Amino acid sequence: ERKGETSYGIGLALAQITLAILHDENTILPVSSLVRNYLGINNVYLGLSAIINKLGVSLVLKIALNSKEEDYFKKFAQKLRNVTEQVGLD
Repeated sequence: ERKGETSYGIGLALAQITLAILHDENTILPVSSLVRNYLGINNVYLGLSAIINKLGVSLVLKIALNSKEEDYFKKFAQKLRNVTEQVGLD
């Protein structure tokens, strides 16, 4: 049985992002955005923590990863990019 409350969570998150932009809050939120030069990763949408203000995503925050984690992260990003290209979303 489904909870039926998922849409409220999505709406609340969207409201929080919108308010951060409208009020230029410089709030740190987890958002999906187009990544440019993040650990050498480019042109793929990833969910990462970012500072949100009147510019939208003003800065994507770097997370501390060891070399193995960074390698997995880069491989995941490449797989995601490949899938989006295959379905024509690039």
